[in-house]
Amino acid sequence: MNEDRATRYHRLKRQASIASLVWRVGLLGGVLWSGLSFTLRRAAESAASSVGVAGAWNFSASVAFYVALLALVNETGGLPLAFYTGFVLERRYGLSNERFGSWLRAQVKSFGIGLLLASGGIGLIYSFIRLSPGAW
Repeated sequence: MNEDRATRYHRLKRQASIASLVWRVGLLGGVLWSGLSFTLRRAAESAASSVGVAGAWNFSASVAFYVALLALVNETGGLPLAFYTGFVLERRYGLSNERFGSWLRAQVKSFGIGLLLASGGIGLIYSFIRLSPGAW
């Protein structure tokens, strides 16, 4: 096969993106099918009550903890693919000279920002559901 480097790079990136999509869909399906969702919910409710959140905020804190736990499971399982696509391929094709420590710090920052945005968004959605349950 005589393909140029750019074509090979993009083919490998697409394959990794498909594998990542399969991982995420498989994870969500597996969480629902296996009952892990109930386990995560109980752990999130326990964490929210142990922090001392009471009243109406307890539900919101439980949702935030659930999102955090699910995101942590997702990131942990998806880390090998992220490492391959974001570090190995980029260096192999001369598109990055970033060191592993810098790459890992960027991943942690990305996870933290994504977690904040996801928790806020999910919290907002659940607030709307609680304000008008008949509309849902």
